[in-house]
Amino acid sequence: MAAHLAHCAAWLRFDADRHADAQRHWQAAVHAAHQAGDRNLAAVALSDLAYQATWLSRQTEAVQVLEHARSRTRTPAARSLLDVRLARACAVLHDRQGTQRALASAETELERMRPQETPPVVSWMSMADVNADAGRCWLDLGDPYRAAAPARRRSPW
Repeated sequence: MAAHLAHCAAWLRFDADRHADAQRHWQAAVHAAHQAGDRNLAAVALSDLAYQATWLSRQTEAVQVLEHARSRTRTPAARSLLDVRLARACAVLHDRQGTQRALASAETELERMRPQETPPVVSWMSMADVNADAGRCWLDLGDPYRAAAPARRRSPW
């Protein structure tokens, strides 16, 4: 419960532009989730820390956090989320290959997702999320034609 509360509080702080407070809350969520043995919630909180790092132009830090988190979870939906966030960081770093690899992995992981085995903290993850972030990645990489392609795809959901 403490991890979930800290996670929610972090987003409230992030949305209010209180980034130092958000970071502390996400770190608290990671620690509480780890203590509770909830690797998925810890991975999601780490992905949010990385999202914030990308938002604040600290992409190299984001990549490190995401690689660490990805090595700690086996849930396809959580791995897909981590991959999407990694793709965003790579795109801002102008790493085209890293972006492509991360997006391909996000799609592959999402295809492995089984609703009955997916923890609630990542149950919202869908192809629409991957497509939205993929479009932004390609815009960041200066490829508007490719950016429009994910928006033209139809989600099976």
